[in-house]
Amino acid sequence: MTIKLPEDPSGPQFEDHVSAALKALGYFVESRLILKDGEKEVLELDHIASPALGPSKDRVLYEVKRDAISFPNLFKLFGQRTWLGIPRARLISLSAPQSSHLPVYEARGKELGVDVCVHDPTNGPLNAIAPQLNALTSTEIGIITGVGWYQEIAERLAWAQFTTRRKARKDSVALANVREYAFSLHSAFFLPTPLARAEALYSAYLDKPKMSGAALAEILAPGQAESALWNKVNDDGEHYWLQSIMRLEWTARLQIVKNALDDYLKHGAAPPPTTTLKLGTLALTIPLHPLPTSFHAGLASLAAHQNPRALPYLFQVFIELFGGFLFYNDSRELELLSRMTGIPPNQICPSLQLLDQFFGQQGSMFFTQQSELLYLKMVPAFTKGIGAFLRNSLWANGDYKAAYPNSGWLLYRWHNAAYNLLNLEL
Repeated sequence: MTIKLPEDPSGPQFEDHVSAALKALGYFVESRLILKDGEKEVLELDHIASPALGPSKDRVLYEVKRDAISFPNLFKLFGQRTWLGIPRARLISLSAPQSSHLPVYEARGKELGVDVCVHDPTNGPLNAIAPQLNALTSTEIGIITGVGWYQEIAERLAWAQFTTRRKARKDSVALANVREYAFSLHSAFFLPTPLARAEALYSAYLDKPKMSGAALAEILAPGQAESALWNKVNDDGEHYWLQSIMRLEWTARLQIVKNALDDYLKHGAAPPPTTTLKLGTLALTIPLHPLPTSFHAGLASLAAHQNPRALPYLFQVFIELFGGFLFYNDSRELELLSRMTGIPPNQICPSLQLLDQFFGQQGSMFFTQQSELLYLKMVPAFTKGIGAFLRNSLWANGDYKAAYPNSGWLLYRWHNAAYNLLNLEL
């Protein structure tokens, strides 16, 4: 059975499409951010898009709905962007209001700093969603948006499987920890400064370390080799709920890097802020936000990079579109990533490996170089499958073995992991 992208997308599918288009156009995207007070949901944001290239450094808040254009939505977005300190917002609708009403909405939106856009994902121009910032061709933009749309849907489906499993296994400590961790990641976004957000993200990780491993340990059968089970979640279409936990952990890491960039853009090379701790007559100057040495090493590497604004975006598209792996001697892949990010082809691999500066501990590395592949550890199979989809759409034309004689068998395996997940909805 063949899967295909939605022609009449549901609300969540339309949100998925807009996020995919923004990434293809050159934006770092943070999606479906939920602020809670206890168990009560206070606020949900569809997307925040941060430009990775170009003169503007301002974020844009997006609200995406099938029937979005209304005065309540305009005023809601105005309130949200004002509270968050975001200069502009954009309301994206699948359906158009009455033609005589649209100019009224546009005029009021202009007053409120909220742009109004009607967009058809099947044939509407993608630059209506946002200006294109990178140097991709229109054909490449279309292909990458399609692959990214698959990725967004797959990630949402995998998380839905996690949610179903957590509800069915309420006694699982590992799954309860993942749920709390996810809430912590969302809450961190709403803190006032980048370093405060980074501190909260690190604190959440230290409070709930090695979540994927803990969840895997709960399903390890007596006598079963742990490595064999890891191989299934790394390379095959099994235990998608567990694969979603792996993706969540990488989402948190990307947010940490993005907050490092935001702090650099705001403060430059200024030293981190400090506070004074008084113990009787003794006054100690300590960091306002205690962050690990690896964060400061990563921040220094980011600041020294020739194109620091592009780094979080590079990491995001490498994981989410390229599947966390790269044929590092393939000039087509390096050149494509270069035109997406503005980073020269010969600097793509060294730039990617800066992730080890942020998260490597005691000499450990997240990257492994093997044969013709440079790949990131702990990336789930369905995400790697999206990377296979990308190569298939651009270069393989349905024959991974011919296109990649040494690794084609592995791309088929990853492809099937993504296909079988997407087949549940598409």
